[in-house]
Amino acid sequence: MTTELVCGHGYRRVQVMHLHIKPGSTVFEALLCALQMGLRLEVGADVLDAQSQASSERARAWLDEHLQNAKLFLSVWGAPCLLDAVLQSTDRLEITKSLRVDPKVARRERFKQQGAKAAGLFAHKRAGSKAGY
Repeated sequence: MTTELVCGHGYRRVQVMHLHIKPGSTVFEALLCALQMGLRLEVGADVLDAQSQASSERARAWLDEHLQNAKLFLSVWGAPCLLDAVLQSTDRLEITKSLRVDPKVARRERFKQQGAKAAGLFAHKRAGSKAGY
């Protein structure tokens, strides 16, 4: 069975892998397969890849630690999942890092810097039009 793995390494850095795993495989087994195919997970200075992993138990402990500390997130088509979740043939497994800034706060800050008249949907009014059009 083929499953797609998408790993967001950072801003505009995305790695996509197509994993060939046996039916009934778990998320953890898919991640082990991806590590053998060259996946490299970095959280700060802490790295998990095929060379640094001594055993599957060490990889499991590394993943559990970073998932519990909310430094990594696992999801299947955007829905959060656990390492023991069973994958289907059409699933897309996603690995993402935690957000550094709340998107709503970032947008609010950008709006403050740009000013109310220079940004947004109603920044450019047509001559003679009503407010908001």
